[in-house]
Amino acid sequence: MTLRTLVVDDEVHARNILTHYIDQLPFMTLAGQYSNCLDCFEENDLDEIDLILLDINLPQVSGLQFSRTIRTYKTEVIFTTAYSDHALESYALNAVDYLLKPIEFERFRQAAEKARGLVEMKTLKYKNESQNISEATQRALNKGILFVKSDYKIHRIRLDKICFIEGYQEYVKIHFEDQRSILTLLSLKRLADVLPKGRFIRIHKSYIINVDYIENLHLKNIWVAGSELKIGKNYEEELNRYIHDHALFR
Repeated sequence: MTLRTLVVDDEVHARNILTHYIDQLPFMTLAGQYSNCLDCFEENDLDEIDLILLDINLPQVSGLQFSRTIRTYKTEVIFTTAYSDHALESYALNAVDYLLKPIEFERFRQAAEKARGLVEMKTLKYKNESQNISEATQRALNKGILFVKSDYKIHRIRLDKICFIEGYQEYVKIHFEDQRSILTLLSLKRLADVLPKGRFIRIHKSYIINVDYIENLHLKNIWVAGSELKIGKNYEEELNRYIHDHALFR
């Protein structure tokens, strides 16, 4: 498999070295590079990124702070820093490795190989879980019904009543046409995998929409059942394809 990798470092020289190393390894590909964590988070769905090469001393949000906030996402982290002070804390955050600058290529390769092994195991586990949807759950979905837990109750949900679903790391909030909402312990990616394709479209790392409730679009925003939602650049293609397929204009 190929590791989709992000580089986050406020020093251009450090980014150049890491991107050069990535180019030397056939199982890695550069998905983006950033000088700060906020831009990295805003521009990427971290469930679609395999690995982040993350500096620690960064403006606004440190690498350690960023690593804490993204622990529920699929991506793995390798810290790349000039300081040894935070090595113990990095392992408490389940970092793949802790590389001290200047980083030699062989040391980088070892850490990258370790990351590849972890990602491959997680990918296989997730694939098996996705294939093991119970027959009862699949029959319910085929009938347009979904059961979820919330507030110590099991709720029966009609899919046609869902307007959009909003992600909150390990939780999702399901919004309904009558303005109600339910917060449940599920990942947005898990729901995206099981909800009917074509009827539900992911438009942002934080949103899945029911296309029946689309009202209008303007620039990078879409209105769904009275709510204005942002369209993520990584999800524009699928949404634009749906609009094009159903449009009467050229």
